[in-house]
Amino acid sequence: MKKILVATDFSPAADNAARYALHLACYLQVNIELLHTFEIPMVSSEVGAFAWSAEDYESLKNFKIGQLNDLSAKLDKEDREVRPDIPWIPRIKHSCEEGEVFQTISQHKENKDTYFLTMGTSSKSGINRLFFGNKVRRAVHKTGLPVLIVPPMATFHKINKIAFATDFSGNDLEILHALSGLARPFNAEILIAHVTEGNAISAPQQKNIDAFLKEVTAKANYPKIYYRHLSGMTVEEGLTWLIDHGHIDLLSMVHRPHDLFDQIFKGSHTMKMADHTPLPMLIFTEAASLSGFMSDCL
Repeated sequence: MKKILVATDFSPAADNAARYALHLACYLQVNIELLHTFEIPMVSSEVGAFAWSAEDYESLKNFKIGQLNDLSAKLDKEDREVRPDIPWIPRIKHSCEEGEVFQTISQHKENKDTYFLTMGTSSKSGINRLFFGNKVRRAVHKTGLPVLIVPPMATFHKINKIAFATDFSGNDLEILHALSGLARPFNAEILIAHVTEGNAISAPQQKNIDAFLKEVTAKANYPKIYYRHLSGMTVEEGLTWLIDHGHIDLLSMVHRPHDLFDQIFKGSHTMKMADHTPLPMLIFTEAASLSGFMSDCL
């Protein structure tokens, strides 16, 4: 059975992300798995280091499982009260494991049945925001899953339009095909957004765009896909304008690795948007596993 995986640390932001994912699961007719991981610290002193006892470990793990039980019950109660008319009530499973969260997820054999990983964002700035950006990078690269980022103030409502930012490279066509599996239960539009700083597109670029759109028409098997070119803006400016004026409900992008110079001096368009967007954002990498999407699209 397909599922949405939700990483939680029991913070308000993580609770909000879990709530958003649960409402989304009602429409997708999939289940939810809440995952909490913890690491046991090694306590050191001048006379040496010592580890926690087995009793301490079991006590901590049982406490965490109790928190997961409480969160599962709260979410299930809220979902049944808010969405009584929706026929599909997701099953909420949870697991608690020792280890680093993204390493733990990468070792899950059930990932082939996972649509995506969901995480809450921090509303803080400065070093905390930089830390979260690095956390998102680790999530998308280590887990092999698409990652849904949910801002702390985001509330779920029916998805009517998904914007997919593309530069027509890599596996964008495959990702667009996969996105149609997410859009179909909502009968939502998918807007292919192409942002360029220049106003004109060269002939070779236009040829590449035309070929891409032709393949979309032939292979995507979804009729509500449209294209829009936003010119004379940076990627961040164009997508910010689209968020403010395009009536979109979900932003999707691909995070591609850049060379070291680009990482230091320019950064990633995707990471910048994840830092600022008030909308939920679905992030793919070129190596992301799309099996959770694709089996429902073909």
